[in-house]
Amino acid sequence: ASNTMFSTALGSISKLKHSPSKVIGRRPYSVYSPQNLPAYVLKVPPTNITQNASGFRVATEDGFGQTATVGIWIDAGSAFEDASNNGTAHFLEHMAFKGTKNRSKRSIEVMVEEMGGHFNAYTTRELTTYYTQCFKQDIPTMVELLADVLQNSNLEERFIEYERSVILQEKEDVEKELSEIIYDYMHTIAYEGTSLALTILGQEEDIKRLSKADLKKYISTNYTAPRMVLVGAGAVQHEQLLELGEKHFGNLSTEWNQNVNDLTPIQFKGGQIYDTSLGKPGEALIGIGFPGVSWSHPDYFVFQVLQHLFGTWDNTLGKFSHLWGFGKTLAAHNLVDKFETFNVCYKRSGIFGILATVPEDNAYQAVETIMSGFPDIVSKVPEELLERIKTKAKVSTLMSLDGSLPIAEDIGRQVLALGRRLTPAEVYMRIDAITLDDLKRCAETHFKHACPAVVGLGSVSKMPDYAKIQGWTNW
Repeated sequence: ASNTMFSTALGSISKLKHSPSKVIGRRPYSVYSPQNLPAYVLKVPPTNITQNASGFRVATEDGFGQTATVGIWIDAGSAFEDASNNGTAHFLEHMAFKGTKNRSKRSIEVMVEEMGGHFNAYTTRELTTYYTQCFKQDIPTMVELLADVLQNSNLEERFIEYERSVILQEKEDVEKELSEIIYDYMHTIAYEGTSLALTILGQEEDIKRLSKADLKKYISTNYTAPRMVLVGAGAVQHEQLLELGEKHFGNLSTEWNQNVNDLTPIQFKGGQIYDTSLGKPGEALIGIGFPGVSWSHPDYFVFQVLQHLFGTWDNTLGKFSHLWGFGKTLAAHNLVDKFETFNVCYKRSGIFGILATVPEDNAYQAVETIMSGFPDIVSKVPEELLERIKTKAKVSTLMSLDGSLPIAEDIGRQVLALGRRLTPAEVYMRIDAITLDDLKRCAETHFKHACPAVVGLGSVSKMPDYAKIQGWTNW
């Protein structure tokens, strides 16, 4: 790769020291001394990370004002489940709001409401998050609440049965969202035989089968000190959170219990799923996914730039002058109603591709046009366009960190995935270092001669067959 300074994985900083003799893309590294970086990427509070003897970590971006986000990020999600307990992480998320051995559901609600705070949780394939938002004087109370919920959840059978019915209803609602279904199908294809193929909610039979014993086992196995990060952003003080973490999370198990730090890449598998029972008559929702990269991969930001290069469009917006290549063709000839580029990353893999809503009669031409965009990366991206897209990627990345919640989420995810947090200055430099050669290399490595994961929902009778789609990668 031409950007030799940044060929290191994102979890490492060993190659990021000042070295004027090395080159970032076409620019000498000395150009990126502090005085040459924009002030807005330098005037950012540092992220403080402390790990105690048990492996429990506290990570904060200390700020000002009167409010803060404080939460627990856990290396636990459906990717750490199997066929016997799929859906457990999500089930436990629901149980968090049913009370603890020390507090009733009602008392938690009243306490949070009287403080003017907010308490929420969510589960993804790779992490579970419980977070609060509050005034800074209420941080000790909120940390104690988080500890109580995570360590003393009320797992009474009546609450389990109630939440089971809620989750089954939630699953019914989710299965009406085609965008959710298409991503689940894509994971089923791409990661067949691995836990990443499992859904977050679990299958209906899984939800009905999960027991109190399953929930307790999951807590003891996954809610351990080395797999947790106590995160604070906004009006927080690192030393205060250190003390609170030690006080309320000091008795957690010190065992990993699973090798969550295994970064061996997961093999991406191609294939297709077409489901004509879903969607609107005369319309197809089409997803085409290619092997992407992990959170820590050296080309993580190259794929961020590719995502912005391919772009997003909706026919209700009308204008398409900002689009490049196949996107402009799709819009100009009304081949699609809308499309978006997705870039999903995990610790050991990723999926990159296009999701498009297409009139039935346009399905063949739309897919052919989309597939033409991948070889175009090699020969049809001008230098000035790359510079413009890089600026867009930098602005988008930095603007996403607006508020204590997105900052806390960024800290939690990066500490779990990378073991550290990239500074805005490093993000700026890594994106700015990307060259046309990097785009070409990634296109040829990930998209050429590939076996994509193809999903079609609805009226897909006029879609090209899989052999044809796969053949379009042989460029």
